[in-house]
Amino acid sequence: QTIDTRKKAALLQKLSVDLMAAWKSADRDAFSQMVHEDFVLVNDTMKNYCIDKSQWINILFDKFQLVTFNYDFYRTNFHCDGKMAIIISQLSIHTTPNYSNAHRFYLNTDVWSNPNKKEDEWKLLLRKSASLNFT
Repeated sequence: QTIDTRKKAALLQKLSVDLMAAWKSADRDAFSQMVHEDFVLVNDTMKNYCIDKSQWINILFDKFQLVTFNYDFYRTNFHCDGKMAIIISQLSIHTTPNYSNAHRFYLNTDVWSNPNKKEDEWKLLLRKSASLNFT
């Protein structure tokens, strides 16, 4: 990877952390600003399997409080002449309510979009989240 690619990957990893930090601090506006208007969440553990931005935000902020989280970033690839990025990561979260009192683990594939290629315009467009909890 070039220095520029590593710098952009580090920025997107920081944005991923900032997104979860916004949820943890109950900052709905900051969270919403980082998520693309056409966002879709695909998740095998949710009733509707595929939900949009407003549904996702309402679920996160109205039903749960994020207590702790941790990312392990595995890979970041850039596509479409740098206008799209795919990040593969493992995300561990602990929320309340939480009836098992255990962290939940997810393998996430995130697609970030930046059609104008400006550093401050990255938006999360898609998250495919697979549960790694096999209990």
